[in-house]
Amino acid sequence: MTQYICMMILMMPFGVNCEANQCQRRQRWSPSGLNRTDLLCCTDDCDSNEDYSTALGYPGFEHCCTCNSQTEWSGQEKALLIEYISASGKSLVVDPDISRFNDSNLYKIEHLYGVMTEIPSDVCDWDKDPRLKVFSPHANESIKYWLHIVQIDFRSNKIRKVESLHFKNTTINLLTQLRHLDVSYNQIVSMDPACISQPTQNLFFANFSHNKLRELDITNAFTVNLICRVNYTSNIIENFVNALGFTLDKNKTYGPGYVSFHQNKIERFPDLTSLLGLSSLAEFGQLFSFEFDFDDYQLNCDCYLEPILRMGQELKDVLWRNYFNIYCANPPSFKNKKVHSLN
Repeated sequence: MTQYICMMILMMPFGVNCEANQCQRRQRWSPSGLNRTDLLCCTDDCDSNEDYSTALGYPGFEHCCTCNSQTEWSGQEKALLIEYISASGKSLVVDPDISRFNDSNLYKIEHLYGVMTEIPSDVCDWDKDPRLKVFSPHANESIKYWLHIVQIDFRSNKIRKVESLHFKNTTINLLTQLRHLDVSYNQIVSMDPACISQPTQNLFFANFSHNKLRELDITNAFTVNLICRVNYTSNIIENFVNALGFTLDKNKTYGPGYVSFHQNKIERFPDLTSLLGLSSLAEFGQLFSFEFDFDDYQLNCDCYLEPILRMGQELKDVLWRNYFNIYCANPPSFKNKKVHSLN
């Protein structure tokens, strides 16, 4: 049976009104550029009188509030459960109180330290196995929940593969408010392209750390929308690919966002011009406002690094966080030299 998995969280805006007293000590705030009405309580840490300017090219206060705001309904989500239907780790999402489903409720799925080998079969309707109706007569009813699920946390299971449903799911246009997913500490060895970069998504946090990814499609490293943090720490990523031949739309700006590649096997900075069909990295910098964090890496300081060295410092700060902490491993004449000293 296919091990393909849908890795998406569905959430739609609910139009909640966060009055000043409901925000308690948080500021009332409404984001610009995002189709959301549920991010209205901004933390006091994002004081608009302070200087929160960043290298992302995005107003610091706006970015801080987007990534630290709190919804009125936070903490009121109802829990859905996981029911295993095979010894191989196949499962379904079930509601212990399905008879009382209410579309005004919000739901979450948290299943940690389990033995799931794939995303539950009734999530996103990815699994077409006809036997599902035998296992659970309610399997076909699960779709009514997906517009009301606000959190999925599947840390520390045995999930093997993440598949984007970009070309298979006719309801992809409904995935407009994807907010938070965590599949860290699993056994994910591969991801199809565009798992997190659907133009209709508003994913804020994605955690793929501590898995077994060896190769990463570049479309899983950024998105056209703001994203607060994507975490690929502690995989075994060696190189980047562009399986679909994706190119940047010169009429759009991608991001802002932050992507961590700590503790992988990367030996050279990705050749973004070749990967994305660009004429130069300067062109990339005009369209892109993501930070890639390769902190504490020792890279091969070969010809692939030369376009980086020719960039201005401002663009280096945008593309490569902690640029001043990167060392050369090869060639021997450059060993242990900091990359920035090669300018």
